[in-house]
Amino acid sequence: VDGDRVGLPDGGAFVVPDHGQHGDVLVTVRPASVLVSARAPGGGGAPSGMSARNTWSGTVTGLSMLTDRVRVDIDARPPVLADVTAASVAELQLAPGAPVWGSVKATDLDVYSSAGS
Repeated sequence: VDGDRVGLPDGGAFVVPDHGQHGDVLVTVRPASVLVSARAPGGGGAPSGMSARNTWSGTVTGLSMLTDRVRVDIDARPPVLADVTAASVAELQLAPGAPVWGSVKATDLDVYSSAGS
């Protein structure tokens, strides 16, 4: 991390809140904080006024029914888990192999210093 940007080992970066951190970190996000869409955010059909600063594309690799939601496993860089409603699964036609976009607000990313940093 360098300020408000976390560089990823495979390329790309996340925007995070700037807490003056520098060096190696671990970044986590709660699956319920990930917005899943069938189209690129900011393009046709994306919610207007969306404030998510981090977006990436991927492919659905699995769906798991949890008590009150469905966990979507998305193969992307980085890979991500997202929790959505069963209605969203139907509306977005989520199934293994489906292309999707994930989005998350910078404030929903938690940044932890690595041991020894």
